[in-house]
Amino acid sequence: METEWHLHVDSDVILCKDWFKKAMRYMLPNVGGIWGVAVPMEPHAYNITKAMAKLYRKDVKDLLVTQPHLKRYLMHDSLLKTEAVKDIKIPPHLHIWEDHYIGKHIVSKGYKWVKVKDPYCLHYVHERRVFEDSVMSGMLARRIKAYRTRQILLRLFLSVPKSMWILLATGDTKAAKLQLMNYIGLVKGWFIG
Repeated sequence: METEWHLHVDSDVILCKDWFKKAMRYMLPNVGGIWGVAVPMEPHAYNITKAMAKLYRKDVKDLLVTQPHLKRYLMHDSLLKTEAVKDIKIPPHLHIWEDHYIGKHIVSKGYKWVKVKDPYCLHYVHERRVFEDSVMSGMLARRIKAYRTRQILLRLFLSVPKSMWILLATGDTKAAKLQLMNYIGLVKGWFIG
């Protein structure tokens, strides 16, 4: 690549107006990756985020940027410094978690990974495949050592209370079920992977 920076955009996102213009202020010499927060667009997925934002007393975008309990690099809409990734070799089995692999690579090269709430994108989550995708995510997370077993067991322990909180905070039964299926699928994938 001949460009100093390049943009990765998932096929299921819409960038906010002036996304690049807003991202430019973060394009500093020591920055290797800029991720604009991804706001879920499906009502049930959004309600999960909304309930957790309420619990942590944060704005939805602030919660998504800080990602409490989820220390993961994401790339729905990410601007990457070409120099930081020119030598990367992503394992072929990583069709999920490839974003985390790229983020870790960038940081290992001495660059910063910046998470910002503006620019942002609207993300269309595929709710119908939550369980299957979570199982696969758990399997791959174990393979790349993204979590420790203790962190996975904590998600199992929190699956019902977190789902109950989502139901109480939003009244959305489907959102509560999606959260439960997400954590159970992640745990299942971790232990069968």
